Amino acid sequence: MCMAVYLGSDIELPTSKWDKNKPSFYAENAQEDDNVKKQFTKKNIYYLGSHEGCGCGFSYDDNEVNPEYSEEVKDNELRKDSVKHLVQYLKNALEKTTELELFICWEGEQGEKPNKRATITVEEILGTYWSLDTREFYKVIKK
Repeated sequence: MCMAVYLGSDIELPTSKWDKNKPSFYAENAQEDDNVKKQFTKKNIYYLGSHEGCGCGFSYDDNEVNPEYSEEVKDNELRKDSVKHLVQYLKNALEKTTELELFICWEGEQGEKPNKRATITVEEILGTYWSLDTREFYKVIKK
């Protein structure tokens, strides 16, 4: 089962498609029939994907990586890169609007009530650790 990350915005944002030959961050319009839309107060809803093709690649932990295992190091770096692209996407959006909404859930839980609600800045996503948990709703504001 995969983690799904959705973004709500009052303005239209750029979209891109998943490319399995060049896996990286992407943003697409959420499906019209997607049950997730009821989570948002914003009219434009996007599905955000990482290098893994879903939201699972948006979490990392530098403290949990054993430098002796090159695959662990490489995976963590790819995850950090996906998060950096996510952060840049959010920063670019916040140059044109004052607030965004993020909803994170397991696939199939799009219509479920959030377990957690919080307001964060984009800068809080960067650091040595960023983890996604199921059914989190964030209001993302400028610093």
